[in-house]
Amino acid sequence: MTEASYRLIRAGEEEELHSLVMRAFDEFVAPDLPEGGREHFNEYASPARLGAPERRQETVVAVSEGRSVGVGRVGRRYEVPHIDLLFVEKEMHGQGVGREIVKRLLEVARGNDPAAERLTVNATRYAVPSYARVGFAASGEERVMAGIISTPMEIALGD
Repeated sequence: MTEASYRLIRAGEEEELHSLVMRAFDEFVAPDLPEGGREHFNEYASPARLGAPERRQETVVAVSEGRSVGVGRVGRRYEVPHIDLLFVEKEMHGQGVGREIVKRLLEVARGNDPAAERLTVNATRYAVPSYARVGFAASGEERVMAGIISTPMEIALGD
């Protein structure tokens, strides 16, 4: 098992993280999408947006052997803390990197909004089992929004 460290995004990392996100997206998410889904997501996860602190948003980066191997972002959607991005390099799957990023995103969400009762995510088909393993439960049916297929999920933020 490869060790990783975790921290918040640093200025100048946006291009590298965008490349990581799109590699994982293209392999694990894009094959299921209708036309236009990849283009929409590429714009959504653009380097300019990865580092932009909008909606009390924070981006957590996993680093191993001097390179970024995972990235997750939490912000707000409809006044609820929401994970809007989480990707891990393929060779790091199954090593706890995604789990640790989620743990840290939960901490950020609690810190940003101590009164919040839940954290939400729109999980892709590939990610639903991973989110379920860390305690998320489906809160609705699978749907297509802006060309992205996802299942709404949530987890309680109580201690």
